[in-house]
Amino acid sequence: MVSNKFLGALAVKLGLHTHLKHFSNPLQAQITHYAEEIQAAESESEGAVDYWVPTKDPPKCLPDMVEAYLGAAFVDSNFSFEVVEEFFQRHIKPYFQDMTIYDTFANKHPTTFLHNRLTNEYDCTNYCLKAGEIPGVDGNAVSILAAVIIHDTVIAEGTASSSRYAKIKASERALAILDGIGVPEFRAKYHCNCRESDNSPQVDIGTAI
Repeated sequence: MVSNKFLGALAVKLGLHTHLKHFSNPLQAQITHYAEEIQAAESESEGAVDYWVPTKDPPKCLPDMVEAYLGAAFVDSNFSFEVVEEFFQRHIKPYFQDMTIYDTFANKHPTTFLHNRLTNEYDCTNYCLKAGEIPGVDGNAVSILAAVIIHDTVIAEGTASSSRYAKIKASERALAILDGIGVPEFRAKYHCNCRESDNSPQVDIGTAI
């Protein structure tokens, strides 16, 4: 499962968080508190592999450590997929033998939730979630702007350092805007007639966790 929340928990499980070198007291406090929460959740889970789901999101550096570790191992093995496969089988697959226990978690992801709401509640298919780079100015880093577009109208935007987080922000803002809007109001506001039309454009929206 591509999920920073899971990878953060896995980083603590593997003890990677104890090897991170940095010079930030606030970051150290965040890592310590997160590690304590994850370890407590696991100890109280009675063996449940989804113990990480209700915990708070990890500091971004922790899932990055898992990804960096895998990337380094892949390169060091002269690009052997067997090394990655062995890591997956040993450290990741046991958490996902039964994917049904994560149905609720996946459906609560902002982008997935937005997709389900638009298609299932509003019967709308003419929408998309687009993301693109914003060039840095005066040496500043490049940022990513994501936008939720319904019937050619931009209803929400989000900016972040990565496409994944920009889309999450945009999705969250779109959900907040749509909160409390009934079907008749939605159709009138966004000129949506998807239910009556069979020629609506294909949905283009990311749903990765």
